[in-house]
Amino acid sequence: MLTDVTAFDGEGMSPVTVGTPLEGVNISRLAPAKSSVRRNDSADRGRGTTTPATPDDTALLIGTLGDGRFAVHFDRNTFFNANGAGTDITRLDNRRLAEN
Repeated sequence: MLTDVTAFDGEGMSPVTVGTPLEGVNISRLAPAKSSVRRNDSADRGRGTTTPATPDDTALLIGTLGDGRFAVHFDRNTFFNANGAGTDITRLDNRRLAEN
């Protein structure tokens, strides 16, 4: 699935916290979140609490529900960040991840 991808990154990301999927939803965690994550637990946009990543925090996952398929990726800046600091398609294996 992730051919030749050993590391990818992002900035300002929001990993998905999986918990227990609903009945019929099948997921595969392809990349766990590492280090710390910012929680969406504040009305002040982007200022949620920062906590250590848990086993439920995932940077990349795929899933199915019936005939439907979905993917969740934690940050658009992994692929595009024209004038931002931090990351973009040229860092680490970000380009290979996009091609996969």
